[in-house]
Amino acid sequence: MAEFRIRDKLQEIYQLFEVQAQMKNITMRIEVDEGVSEYIYSDPNRITQILNNLTSNAIKFTPSGGSVEIYARRGQYNDNLRFEVRDSGCGMSTEVIQSLFSDVISNGRIATSSSDIRTNPTGIGIGMEISNHLVKLLGGESIQVESELGKGSCFSFEVPIYLKDNYSLDLSPKRRTTVITTEPFENGVSKCLCRNILIV
Repeated sequence: MAEFRIRDKLQEIYQLFEVQAQMKNITMRIEVDEGVSEYIYSDPNRITQILNNLTSNAIKFTPSGGSVEIYARRGQYNDNLRFEVRDSGCGMSTEVIQSLFSDVISNGRIATSSSDIRTNPTGIGIGMEISNHLVKLLGGESIQVESELGKGSCFSFEVPIYLKDNYSLDLSPKRRTTVITTEPFENGVSKCLCRNILIV
């Protein structure tokens, strides 16, 4: 557990996947709502591992010209932080969603029906099971999934922001929203738009 700036961690994730998104001609957007504290106290490594896995899957299953968006918001309770990873990819059937976090994994991959394999040929894999376990280790509940075949998916989770003894967390709303956006290649050149990046 450590004190850290969630905006810095999200910018690191953006930088990690920026080139991959550009090569697939995918628009990548990261947004931190103004209500999110500048500093939080949690496990930065586990949060990063979860978001890296969700972002990697989102880019993997999003076709050229699509989009991947990562949001950080205040959770249902003031001491919770909510993350969302949205994509405009192939989406999943109800059957696949129900099997995502099952304990039945074959050869490191979650079994799917033949029709699901055609739309999601490589499977999401054991990384999703690990991510769900990490969310619970952080004190959160299971990763939530909303998806529709042909329209994309949204994976979300909430984790509590723990307080140390005599530790005062800044929960005051911020005046600006942090947005990082990479647009697809245009005439062989990519465009990176960064607005209100608070790195002070």
